[in-house]
Amino acid sequence: MTYEEWYRFNNAQRVHQNYVEFAPSCLVMLFAAGIYFPISAASLGLALIIGRFIYSFGYSSGGPQGRFIGVLIGDLALAGL
Repeated sequence: MTYEEWYRFNNAQRVHQNYVEFAPSCLVMLFAAGIYFPISAASLGLALIIGRFIYSFGYSSGGPQGRFIGVLIGDLALAGL
């Protein structure tokens, strides 16, 4: 692999590992919030999905600096849950 290929592959691996670490806590909170506030939980769940997509695209293409917007959206949605 060239350095650029290795760099992109490493960033993609970091995105995946971050998602694996983030998913259990997110799903537990989403389930708990969905029992009492289903509409709000669904809206925040959609925001989490959008935030994770932006995070993964930004980190994979731009490195650690590209993840800021996705992290902000995801963390705000997680705080709302």
